Amino acid sequence: MSSQPPPLQHAHTASQPGGLSPWLALGITLAPLFVSLALPALTLDDGTVWSGAYLFCMGWLGVFIGQYGWLANIAWFLAIFCLLLRSRIAVIAFSVLALLLSLASFTLIGTEIPMDEAAVKKATPTAFGPALYVWLLALLTPAIIIFWVKPRNQRTPPPLP
Repeated sequence: MSSQPPPLQHAHTASQPGGLSPWLALGITLAPLFVSLALPALTLDDGTVWSGAYLFCMGWLGVFIGQYGWLANIAWFLAIFCLLLRSRIAVIAFSVLALLLSLASFTLIGTEIPMDEAAVKKATPTAFGPALYVWLLALLTPAIIIFWVKPRNQRTPPPLP
């Protein structure tokens, strides 16, 4: 009789074939968003440059002027939630929805936007900065990453004796 305990059976890990853990996928998905927040996003006709962080915080106000691109963030967050649940169809659907909503942002150039609550002072966006393109990448990232996440209903075969 051996005095050593039997070897432990390890659970499936991200390093084994079968996919990334959902939490690692979450980190990879959030990385482009955080980069976009630090980059210049929009240049106005008066030379003012808005950062990605500023637009992320204030962009929801665009719905009051008919600019719906910021709503892509809501669909993106739903895609991330579904990524954690490992629901491939939902992740792809919400990512595509986010990308489609984000395309409305391209109509902002040349559109006069109010700069105060009374719409007395106005400005016109003249150019996008790199933050927009990194943000678009962030919106697509869940749909790309989901293919490397192990599906929820996939079972790991038992180890061979």
